[in-house]
Order: sequence, then structure tokens, then C-alpha cells
Amino acid sequence: MNTWIGRGNLGAQPTIKTSNGTTYALFSIAINQRDREGNQYADWYKVVAFGKLAESLDRLDSGDEVLVTGSLHRTKYEKDGAEYHDVEVRARAVEFLRLKQRPQDAETSTSEAAGEAPEVSHAADLALGEGSGEALPATRASRRARA
Repeated sequence: MNTWIGRGNLGAQPTIKTSNGTTYALFSIAINQRDREGNQYADWYKVVAFGKLAESLDRLDSGDEVLVTGSLHRTKYEKDGAEYHDVEVRARAVEFLRLKQRPQDAETSTSEAAGEAPEVSHAADLALGEGSGEALPATRASRRARA
């Protein structure tokens, strides 16, 4: 069984590309840890997502908190004549836990404060589980809006 689950913050906006008709997204997340003395440090994990899941990640930015479910895969590449090995997480699902406020979100926050229901966009507020056909709620606010 090869299952990896991690909750952390993005180091930068995902890089979304298409190669040979396949869309993929590359990003890294930092997961905060504490050592035995109580000092905090971050472990960084490289993550790759494919297809519709990758396309749904265009809303993410540096510092956003996500929950990634996937599997670990060993990669191999050559640079300057030397062979290197690395490990990456291949995401099956990404749940948006906490997104930083963005200028376009300021209008939504104002309408919520006035008691208006926020608009919920399927593509913007859901992370799609690749291959499962199942949509996962992106934020607590989007769950509230659907209730």
C-alpha cells in the first residue's frame, strides 16, 4: 500500500503546464514539524498532479493551506552527466483548507458580512479527486454555502 497524506502550506503558486496533451501541475508544500527540543522546522515535499485535478489548482497561491492525498514515487533524472534520484508525491486529491485573501475575495467577504450568500463556483471552490469522479469541498465557507 502506497498512500501519503500531508497537510501544509504552498511555497509558491503551482506551475501548470501541458505536455503531449496531458496537463500537470507542480508545487511544493511545507509541513511544519517540531524536534525533541521543541524547535520548529519545515519539511518540504514536491507534489505533482495531473489532468482535471491539475487544472483546478490554478486558484492556489503561496501560503495557501492544503491537504494532499497521493502516493510516493521515485524519479530519476540526469544533470551535468550525473544521475540523481528524488521522491515526489503524485496527488490523487487536493483539498483547499485555507486560502489567503485575494483582491477578488474582498468583495465576497463584504457581501458575506452584509448577510448575503457568497457565490459558489464548482470549478473554483472544489478540488477534484483524479480518477474518482468525486468532488471534495475546498473550504469551510464553500461547505457552508452549500448547506
